[in-house]
Amino acid sequence: MLLLSKKQKTAILFLVWATFLVGAWFASPVVVRAVLRSQSYITHSIGPSRISGGEYAQARADIIRLLKDSARAKMKGARDEVVDLYLQAATRLEALGQYAKAYQYVAPILVHDPKNGKALFQKAVLFESLAPTAGALDAWRAVLDRDPTENAAYEHLATMTEYAARDFSQANGIYVEGLVRGGNAPSLMRAYADFLERQGEKSTALLYWKALAQRSPDDENAQNHVRALERYGAAPLP
Repeated sequence: MLLLSKKQKTAILFLVWATFLVGAWFASPVVVRAVLRSQSYITHSIGPSRISGGEYAQARADIIRLLKDSARAKMKGARDEVVDLYLQAATRLEALGQYAKAYQYVAPILVHDPKNGKALFQKAVLFESLAPTAGALDAWRAVLDRDPTENAAYEHLATMTEYAARDFSQANGIYVEGLVRGGNAPSLMRAYADFLERQGEKSTALLYWKALAQRSPDDENAQNHVRALERYGAAPLP
């Protein structure tokens, strides 16, 4: 058995106590936040340039640590910066047709914030681009669960239901629900009018095209649809 002198025991106790104090100081929230703020500044400075230069993998490696650390330190501002950088990378990769790789930047956001509206929307876009299947439909429904007034989500969901699921009645219901919840947004009215024409509901389609033309007299597209439908036999409005 190793025997220590009183002086040696005192020295060891002092070292243990000093180590504890230093560790506690570095682990304190104030110090952690200060360190992470400096990391946030560095990462936020180099992140956009790397993304712009196409260095997605390196940018992701730089940012992933900050995403985790900022969540641990409850640094909302830093986390928002990281989310923006991730979404920039995902958008650029989507434009290049690299949908699976783009989703690698969306997934970490949803791990930390499952209700992030921008990330949910980007996920739905990517899933639809990869394959218009049930998974993509569910992704668009998740967007609407978070924001029932997201007009673009209704349009995507209805279009997929029409073409992929071939369920025209359900697609019609999705359009109607979106118009009610979204206050007859022009973009959704236009998509619904197109849908009605494809289904042969020309008289009803004419009602929507006429409403669009009345709302925006300079809308040449709507005016052309009105003239064409009236010419080919759809009942004109009084």
